[in-house]
Amino acid sequence: MRIGILSDTHNQLERTQRAVAILQNAGVDALVHSGDLANSAIVEVCAVLPCWFVWGNHDADTVPELQRAAVEFGVNCLGWGGVVEWADKRVGMVHGHMGSDVRR
Repeated sequence: MRIGILSDTHNQLERTQRAVAILQNAGVDALVHSGDLANSAIVEVCAVLPCWFVWGNHDADTVPELQRAAVEFGVNCLGWGGVVEWADKRVGMVHGHMGSDVRR
């Protein structure tokens, strides 16, 4: 499985669209976004492939919006951090701005 990694897109819709297109053309099977999406439009862009995301420090004010978007677009929201399993491999995801999340 090929996984594309995104982070810190900060509402940059066009840049995120280009990045996702590059990853799709490279043949990734899924996307992970490690936070600082900052709005639901970014969630929608990432929903073109199976996707998981965590919140970053710039997402704190938009958590309810991002949760709704995750449900609406079928994307997996892991909150402040979580673990995803693919092909018997476990991948831990956090944004990384909080040491307690990283240690967990």
